[in-house]
Amino acid sequence: MHARWASESTGPSVHGSHGYEALDAQFLVDAGADYVKEDSCGGDQNHSVAFSDYAKMRDALNKSGTAAGRPIFFSLCGWKDWYAPPDSTLGYGGGKTLGNSYRIAGDGSGWAALGNCANTIARIGKYSQPGAWADPDLLIGPETKRPMHIGGQTDEQARTQFSLWSVFPAPLLISQNVLTWSKYALETYSNTDVIAVNQDPVVHGAGTRLVGSDLAFPCKPGSASCSNVWGRVLSDKAFVLVFVNNANASAIVACDSTCLGVLAQVSGVPVNEGRYTPRDLWSPASPASRHLMEVDDAGQTRSVGAVVPGNGGSRMLRLTPAAQWVV
Repeated sequence: MHARWASESTGPSVHGSHGYEALDAQFLVDAGADYVKEDSCGGDQNHSVAFSDYAKMRDALNKSGTAAGRPIFFSLCGWKDWYAPPDSTLGYGGGKTLGNSYRIAGDGSGWAALGNCANTIARIGKYSQPGAWADPDLLIGPETKRPMHIGGQTDEQARTQFSLWSVFPAPLLISQNVLTWSKYALETYSNTDVIAVNQDPVVHGAGTRLVGSDLAFPCKPGSASCSNVWGRVLSDKAFVLVFVNNANASAIVACDSTCLGVLAQVSGVPVNEGRYTPRDLWSPASPASRHLMEVDDAGQTRSVGAVVPGNGGSRMLRLTPAAQWVV
C-alpha cells in the first residue's frame, strides 16, 4: 500500500489508505494482487463510519478488478463481532455485503486468545456463507513472533485450531515460517481429509458449538469452559465432530443424544438415525477402541465420544452412515 507520512517527527500516519482507496486499489490490481486485506489500525470504531470506510475500498476493488477482468478477494480486519450481523437501523446488510471475509475478534496471539476467537464464532458463525466468511484470525504455530508476541502454541493446540477452523468453516491462512516446520506441523497443515471438511459446500448449521460454554485457558477444573464439542454435517450426510479439552489432563469428551439432537436441528439432517462408521481424521489407523460409541437395540446412535488430551488437545471424528454395521 502507499505509505502516508505525517512528518519526520511524528512518523507514519495512521490513515493508511483512508482517502486513497481508489488509488491504492488500482495500484494493487495493476501489481497483480487478487487478495487484499485492509486492517483497522487507526480505524474508526463508530459503526456507521467503519462500515462506510470499508465500503469505499470494497467498491474501489470491485471497480478495478472488473476493469482488469478478474475478481479481487477483499478481507477486512475490523476485529469486532458487529461486522457480522445486519443492522437495520443503519441500513447495513451485514458482513456479506462488505467483504469476502471479515475479522470478528482480536488478534489470536496464543491459545487463550484463539479460544476467544472460537467463542465469538459460536455467537456469529451463523452469518458465514460462501463469499462472505467470518474470519477468526490466522493459523499460528509454536514459533513466537516479536514484538507482538504472537504464536507460542503447542503442536497439539495448533492442530486443534486447524480442526476447529475447518469445521467452522473459516479461512485457512497460515501465518508461520514454513521453513521451520516440524514433521508434526507438516502433517497438520497437509491433511487433505481435514481440508476437505473446510471446503465442503454445505454450510448450513456450520460453526455450531454443541456442548460446553465459552472456552477458557487455563480453565476451572470441571467447568463447562474446559471442554467443547463442535459439529458440522457434510454434503454426503456424514458428520464431523471436534472434541476440545482445555483441562490440564486427558478426559473423556462426549456428544450424547441431546448434543446429536442439536446438530440434527441446526443442519436439518437426522444425524442420530442409524449407525455410523467412525474415522479419526488425525489418526486414521488408530484402533476402533479409541472411539466411544453407544448404539441402542434399534440401531440408533445415542452417543459419540473420545478420550481427548488436555491443555488444548482435541480429537476430530468423521462419522459416515453405515449401510451395514460390521462388528
